[in-house]
Amino acid sequence: MSIPALASAARAGYSAAWGTLNAPTAYPIFARLPAAAVTPNWSDVWPGASLTTAIPLVTLPTAAFTMGVVSDSANDTNTTGSGAWIVQVQGVDSNYNPVTANVVLNGQSIVTSVSMMRINSAQVIASASGNTANNAGNIYIVDSSTSVTGGIPSTTAKVFDVIPVGFNTDGLGVYTVPAGVQAELLHFNSGVTNGTATSYEGRVRVGVALWNGGPPPNGSLLPFQYAVVTSPSTVTPNDDFRFDLPPIFPPGSVIRFQGSSTPLGAELAITAELLLSTYPGITAQGVQ
Repeated sequence: MSIPALASAARAGYSAAWGTLNAPTAYPIFARLPAAAVTPNWSDVWPGASLTTAIPLVTLPTAAFTMGVVSDSANDTNTTGSGAWIVQVQGVDSNYNPVTANVVLNGQSIVTSVSMMRINSAQVIASASGNTANNAGNIYIVDSSTSVTGGIPSTTAKVFDVIPVGFNTDGLGVYTVPAGVQAELLHFNSGVTNGTATSYEGRVRVGVALWNGGPPPNGSLLPFQYAVVTSPSTVTPNDDFRFDLPPIFPPGSVIRFQGSSTPLGAELAITAELLLSTYPGITAQGVQ
């Protein structure tokens, strides 16, 4: 059977088991591994890897927690601060149902919000100066049970996302597929940047932790997913990797982009496109 026929048969099998496919939607991922974090060792592509206390891998909780948001700058305070005011956080709960929460910031004090189990994205949706200001500090999406000092969480395993200073969005390359949804990875683009005459080699891979595909944090690696980008001098090359047959992830899967670079000093960036399709009868298995 040809590859297109196999893909068609797979979708037909899903429809028979879970009901009629609803119209798919595109879900973009813009992930960033800052230069301070890029080492020869693999790290998740996310800003948390460049914190003063680096967090190379995003923790994947297996139980729900009360999500909280805190900044290490007092200027990220609603209505009175000169930076970010409100942050929107998207994720899933313990049943893998999608959850969205808008959190009003209170500077270096944690603001508690709703129950979540995984975080998929965070962005500033309101700020000073008519929403033109950027966040003044690093904004942390956390398990609210962690203590903070000067707005910095003390327990790194309870930090699940970071909005770096001045970016207004997170750059998280880890995504949990919600209940009732299957995700197809259509392609991803990788680039490496540096500001010196040194040549850098950046490497990118995609890992997936499936309910039957290996334990977290890395799970199993997809075939044909490995991309290499090299940056001579100050050139910023990009490699676009497209799958002949896009891999399909059931609900509860965790898709994670990882990167490394030699020598230290380059910055890796990932853009990817997921196609999210909803089947009314599909259920989440989760990561075990």
